[in-house]
Amino acid sequence: MIYLALRMFLDIINSGGEAEEDIKNVEECLNAAWDALLNAIFEDLINSMEKGIKMCVAADRWRTMY
Repeated sequence: MIYLALRMFLDIINSGGEAEEDIKNVEECLNAAWDALLNAIFEDLINSMEKGIKMCVAADRWRTMY
C-alpha cells in the first residue's frame, strides 16, 4: 500500500519529511491509497457475486470454491 501511495504522490519522496506540510502530504497520500484499495476490493467482490451464486446453485448444496 505504501508503494501505491508513493506512486500517487511522487512529491513526498523528495521532501524532508519533517515539516508539518510534509506530514500532511504523507497522510493524504496514505488515505487516498487506502480508499483506492478498498474500492478495488469491493468492486472485485461485487463482480464475482453472480459467478459465485451460479456455482452454489449448480452444486446443489455440495462444496464449491466459494
